[in-house]
Amino acid sequence: FYMPLDTAYNANKLIDTLSPHLAIFIKYDFWWNHLNALQSKSIPTVFISTMIRSDQYFIKYKLGSIRSILSSVDHYYVQTQKSADLLQSMGIVNTTVTGDSRLDSILFEEVNDVPIQKEILDWKSNGKCIIYGSVHLSDMEVIKEMSSINAKHLLVPHDIDSANITAFQSQLPASMIYSQSGLEDSSMVILDKLGVLRHIYNTADLVYIGGGFGKGIHNILEPLVQLIPIIVGPNYHKFPEAVDLITEDAIKTIDTATLSCIEAKKMLMESNNEREKTQKHYIKIHSGATEKILSSLGENKWI
Repeated sequence: FYMPLDTAYNANKLIDTLSPHLAIFIKYDFWWNHLNALQSKSIPTVFISTMIRSDQYFIKYKLGSIRSILSSVDHYYVQTQKSADLLQSMGIVNTTVTGDSRLDSILFEEVNDVPIQKEILDWKSNGKCIIYGSVHLSDMEVIKEMSSINAKHLLVPHDIDSANITAFQSQLPASMIYSQSGLEDSSMVILDKLGVLRHIYNTADLVYIGGGFGKGIHNILEPLVQLIPIIVGPNYHKFPEAVDLITEDAIKTIDTATLSCIEAKKMLMESNNEREKTQKHYIKIHSGATEKILSSLGENKWI
């Protein structure tokens, strides 16, 4: 079921109905009335995979009631040391840096064989395939620039409703829509199929992750575990995994669409040994958050 609206009445009604032994909140889910109700009933409450940023309003502004609620949370399992430091600057010391449990779930969840995988491999044959994952119309200039590369281009829009698919095709007249023509008749296909993106990254020779020329990039961990070259746009700074991977030169960022084609060609041609080594190292040192969290929850007798 979905959480009800965050009102005091809804929060108390939900908690009285469920009588939980433990409440776990994920990442940025600060439901203030629910948190207050849980604390008033002495129900242990923890946050996992939490990210705290200096631009969040409860950090920027000293809101006494909210800070009191934050201080009453039993434990924070945070993604980064910076998050722990920001909490500690507020006098909150019940923190553990565990990393992001999403990486574990991606590593543990099997990539299924889906029929379109073979279609893509047959389509690209002995050539290259570039997948544009979770792209928006704000990524269009990048797509147009990179479309000049001699490769198969598979676009997977973040929003696959018919109006958005039509908007993509209208700006890319050489493209075809998968549900209408499959993969055979064009070197650029718009994939209007739900739920297959993470299962087809392993067919790509290069991935461009969308959102970086808009509000922010989408999931880079799914293609990362496939050890594929990845390019993202400039709006990535709210995502610690992207910041780390770009700093370590494991993925590339571009500031303008014009640079995308140059960077993509370079990545398709160069040896991938060093990049893959760096990606593997990142995965190794950043996995294991789930085990750390579960172990701590057990030690505290919360589970």
